[in-house]
Amino acid sequence: MVANGGSIEIGAPFIAGATVVGEIASQDRGPHIIIFKKRRRKHYRRRNGHRQDLTSVTITDILTGGAKPAAKAKAKAPEAAPAPLAAPVGEAKADDISLIGGVGPRFSRA
Repeated sequence: MVANGGSIEIGAPFIAGATVVGEIASQDRGPHIIIFKKRRRKHYRRRNGHRQDLTSVTITDILTGGAKPAAKAKAKAPEAAPAPLAAPVGEAKADDISLIGGVGPRFSRA
């Protein structure tokens, strides 16, 4: 059942063309549950734990009549400047061992 202002739509069991729009509010983990199995007089004891993954969803809109959800505008992340190279590309070769920190300069003398 969907109430939109003064109009009410009732589905049996669904409303044709209805769409639910939601967004993930949080993703958490549930409480720690301990599973303990024991058989008396058999020297058998097993202990195990479990935490269920939980997702909280916030329903933002219910669309009827075959309407499509509006595309959410994605915020552009600022572009990171590329890291400066250790040496300009034209000066050092790709196989120059002297660029390796620590032992590189020692090996290049030999």
